Amino acid sequence: MRRQNLGRDSPRPRWWKIHPSARDNIVTALHAQPLLRLTEAEGRLVIKGRFGVHSDGRTLDSFPVRIHFPGNYPNGLPIVEVLGDRVPTTPDRHINSDRSACLYVPEEWLAHRPDDDFSTFLSVPVRNFFLGQLYYEKHKRFPPTGERQHYGAGLIDAYADILGVSANINEIHYWLRILASDRSKGHWDCTCGSGKIVRQCCRQLVFDKQQDTPVWLAKRMKREILKELEHRRQKRTRRRVDDQKRDVREAA
Repeated sequence: MRRQNLGRDSPRPRWWKIHPSARDNIVTALHAQPLLRLTEAEGRLVIKGRFGVHSDGRTLDSFPVRIHFPGNYPNGLPIVEVLGDRVPTTPDRHINSDRSACLYVPEEWLAHRPDDDFSTFLSVPVRNFFLGQLYYEKHKRFPPTGERQHYGAGLIDAYADILGVSANINEIHYWLRILASDRSKGHWDCTCGSGKIVRQCCRQLVFDKQQDTPVWLAKRMKREILKELEHRRQKRTRRRVDDQKRDVREAA
């Protein structure tokens, strides 16, 4: 899970003035959700209302939401804020502390989404999220497929799937250093651990992964991996300090 900022980033030019087709795309998508309304407030576009969970042509239920758009939309992803107390604020229900829904690992969605249409966003990750909530209310657990682990563990698993490598944070980081580079680094040590440089070893494998992973996506993934590495470093430091304090108390 990754805490969002509900679109409250630094003020930017109104993206819907720069990309009017993106706003039109949202308006068209909302035709399938008559209980949602697009409004402008404090210089931002926000969707408010109830999201209808549809299946086989009928509405199963609805949930109160606000959908926020980041200042760099349509490049950035919308954020769904779940209102009310029906779904509790807990990682086990995939609700972050700011009430944003943990719909997915963002980079995994960006890597595999069929298109960037807003209706796809509503009908796939948002719908699946609330279908999962309905399933949880009935069975006290989520469906057995499609659920990532929480926090860093889920991030690592998702990135490993995107890159087609093992779920090892150091291996993922090394691959992303290569893939996030604007120029091929053929002189770097090969990722396979042979001791050779890339151009003399797994050059074709690296080339294939470069074709499969756009540089902009690799850069975004690299930023998140660096955050996770720093988080783990700080956690180890805190644990070491706590151990030292305990040893001092026991020796006293």
